[in-house]
Formats: sequence, structure tokens, C-alpha cells
Amino acid sequence: MRPARLLLTMTALLLSAAPTLAALPATTTPAAASTLARDAALKRGRQLVTWFYAQNLTPVWAAFLPTARAGFGGDLKAFQAYRASGVVTYGKELRLISEDVRVQDGVSYYLRTATFEKGPDVQWTVVFGLDSVGRVVEFGIIGAGEALPQRVS
Repeated sequence: MRPARLLLTMTALLLSAAPTLAALPATTTPAAASTLARDAALKRGRQLVTWFYAQNLTPVWAAFLPTARAGFGGDLKAFQAYRASGVVTYGKELRLISEDVRVQDGVSYYLRTATFEKGPDVQWTVVFGLDSVGRVVEFGIIGAGEALPQRVS
């Protein structure tokens, strides 16, 4: 490519990126980075739980890393059976009690506590442990009386 053409191409790229670059802060403080990571984990957790509740399990399973899949013997059909059993036993989410993100050892834990149709007085917490790009490293559902794993407390 000739220098003049290269200069025109680079100028066009910079101009097209200008709105995006202008929207970014000059520096990101650790607190701002932490807030961004928490917001991303909250958004990703909500997306995963929406699919999980709708029994749209293929994208949830695709997000599971081997550590999360191991809880189901590495088998999508076992995960599907687990979810189907939960629907029969507990029904739909009735009331959201709380949702939170806790970060421990580089894993962001999305925690969603709710009650369900067939047991409105019992609270359950869905836990998605997410890596830095939103893949699931851990998954579980625990009752309100159960303690969170040590690394999540």
C-alpha cells in the first residue's frame, strides 16, 4: 500500500473510532474496573438464569466449562433432566428476594435468591460462578438454610 493511501486508511479508521474512544475514560480506576466487572457479571448471570428458567439449556451448557459440566457427568442430557425435575418439583420463580455478585479469587459469583410456585415459603439461591469472560466455572442451587461455599462467603 502506498504511504498516501495508508495515511487515508488510518485517518478513516481513527475518525470512525472517535465516538467510541471519546466515550472511554482516560484512565480506569480500580473501583471503576470493579464496578464494570460486577455489572458485567450481573448482566451475564441474569442472561444465564433467564435461559435456565426457560429451559433453553443449550446456550447455558455451552457457557459451562468442564468444571461446571462435571457436576452433571459432563452430559447435557443429565443437565436437562436436572432442570426438568426442578420445574416439576418447584415450578416457576414466584418472587425475587435478592440478587448479588460477589468476587472471590478471580471468579464472580452471581447469586439469585427467590421463592417458587410450589414452595413459596422456601428460598433457593441459584449460583453461577463466572470467569472473566462470562464462562461458567461453577453452578449450583442451594437452599436458604445452606451455607454458601467457603470461597463465596
